[in-house]
Amino acid sequence: RNPKIAIVKNSTLFLFAFLILFGCQNETVFNEYQDFAQQEWYADSLATFQFNIDDAALPYNLYYSVRNDLSYPFYNFYTKYELTDSEGKILRSSLHEADLMHPITGAPLGTGESIFDNNILLLKDFQFPASGKYQFSMKQYMRKDTLSGVLAVGLAIEQAKD
Repeated sequence: RNPKIAIVKNSTLFLFAFLILFGCQNETVFNEYQDFAQQEWYADSLATFQFNIDDAALPYNLYYSVRNDLSYPFYNFYTKYELTDSEGKILRSSLHEADLMHPITGAPLGTGESIFDNNILLLKDFQFPASGKYQFSMKQYMRKDTLSGVLAVGLAIEQAKD
């Protein structure tokens, strides 16, 4: 056996595996969290994110994230959101529901052990009308004015790929 051939084969195999794993990944163009100092989200508190879209020809996936702990009192989560352009024109606005805990077992969903991150797909293959600045705002829309167990919320935007 020639050790140089084995190294080339292993390097080629590694490069091929790397391209398969990471070549098809979606490119994140924005990812930001806003923390709640008291680990409570008040009904009148708006989480706002400002971001730029450089290429409006591409479709994008928009996710919102909820970081919660085990003291979160419900299995589900309602949020109202609004996506606006730089002139304040509303592009999308809606009420959205997601599960943070399993509705039957109560087991927390998302990733983590005592603090859980839930990334929820909100808009898939969304086309922004033009390149430029945008704003995404969200507020909790639950049955309590003070929602405990929420540590942070976030927004992630990625280029959508097949």
